[in-house]
Amino acid sequence: MTSTAITQELAGTPDLLQRYETASAAAQAVVHAVMDARRFGHGEWFPEGFLAAIARCYLTGADRHNTDDDPSWFQAAVANLTGPGPASGPVLHRNLLGYRLDDFLDETGRIQRRFEFPPAEFWTVVAETEMRSDSKTQMADAAAERLARLAAHAGMPQALTSLARLGRRRSPEKKMALLRQAADLGDLEAFEWLVTLLEETGEKESAESVAREAIELGSWRATVSIAECRDFDFPDEAEQMIRDLPVEMRWDAMAALADFRDSVDDFEGAEQLAMTLAGCGHLDALLGLADDRQHRGDKEAARRLLARVPQPKTPEDTLRVALSHAWAGAHDAARELLAGLSGARYSDDQVAAIADAWPQLIRSLHDVLTALGERIAAHRLIEQTEQPRESMPSDGEDLPPDFAEEDEELATAYATLAGFHARRGEFEKAEPLAMAASELGNSTGLVALGQEVLQRGDRATAERLALCAINTPEWSPWSGSPTAGRTLAEARGDENLLVWGLEADGTTAKPW
Repeated sequence: MTSTAITQELAGTPDLLQRYETASAAAQAVVHAVMDARRFGHGEWFPEGFLAAIARCYLTGADRHNTDDDPSWFQAAVANLTGPGPASGPVLHRNLLGYRLDDFLDETGRIQRRFEFPPAEFWTVVAETEMRSDSKTQMADAAAERLARLAAHAGMPQALTSLARLGRRRSPEKKMALLRQAADLGDLEAFEWLVTLLEETGEKESAESVAREAIELGSWRATVSIAECRDFDFPDEAEQMIRDLPVEMRWDAMAALADFRDSVDDFEGAEQLAMTLAGCGHLDALLGLADDRQHRGDKEAARRLLARVPQPKTPEDTLRVALSHAWAGAHDAARELLAGLSGARYSDDQVAAIADAWPQLIRSLHDVLTALGERIAAHRLIEQTEQPRESMPSDGEDLPPDFAEEDEELATAYATLAGFHARRGEFEKAEPLAMAASELGNSTGLVALGQEVLQRGDRATAERLALCAINTPEWSPWSGSPTAGRTLAEARGDENLLVWGLEADGTTAKPW
């Protein structure tokens, strides 16, 4: 017998294991619940109510039914666990704080159950139970990690990337191993995070090698991540990395670096890159900087940048530049662009000429007119697109190839008209239009209508419309309408909704 075995024998560990392995189903459920909760970050001591609730999740069939019929099931389950065995101490130690698992079994559980997933109900109990904030935070991290692992096992490499990002206690080496695995499985986002970690640990050559792999897969974002890391100390090197990219990637990457510089208040560096892009016919970066300046209230700076924009060469770019001029208060410059594009002298003729020549740009033209304050002309333009709604195809029908593209424009028109009628108090006209837009994935009409009825004191209708907006097929909290949740919170008079979100049935979620 080895010295380790002798030590274990003297400590009674064989007896502990035998008692655990031969315990009743209910007693094993208690032990497994403690083992798993400890693995996921819970403290040593478990209050009786919480332990009984999570242990019950591990029981199935007749054993589960017995817990419903016999309220004393938990006391019976732990009775043998809290007493000493023939050659060991208690499996569960008990005091005023609750129950604590024997140290040896605690370590055994971490090893033997490291690949086990607790029942889904386990996490519900954890979420609804009051406990120390540090325990709940660690268990929340563990829940997210386990869900990501399930997704990874199901063949989603993005889940491995999530694991690397979620694991706050995971070492950089382990994070890089997960990201390397995700990258090898084809997750392009993993390359971005991996090169950032490599840069932070000083492995610059490895970072560049990983970025080259991403380029071969068609992604320039990892290269931009490296450039962002080096831009503070070596801006010339950062720019050169972008210029060395294949031409089909270079301009988007340069725009991303310009946006990064602007976000860290390197305004001169951002404008320099944006001007380089504009000189090559790529105006979006410079226009984006100008729009950002005017959104911050510095319209003079916006107009200064817009004065450096080259003459646009396409109808799309012309309207985009005109919109930025209008937002910045340079209305004369915007109108000159409309006149040049249309070849007409008067405003109505300009609108008609542009709409006839480029019907796909009606929405862009509408935005320019609205920014110029010409709301009547903007409304009249959209009214021209209002046509009887064609019936939606059934689930079994095939969609024509251009259905999605055409309906996106139509949905925008419906939503715009819904907002127009809502602001005029014409709710009976507005709601069918908003619903039609919602069917096509645009919830802005519903939100606009909800806001208007809410201002008139009709909370019930506002709540109904906000829920419809939230349930719009393409809606999510991060994209689509940013005010549907706010409208719903105002209609219910419940700010907690914005913090805790919604349950599956649409009610406000409870804090956990």
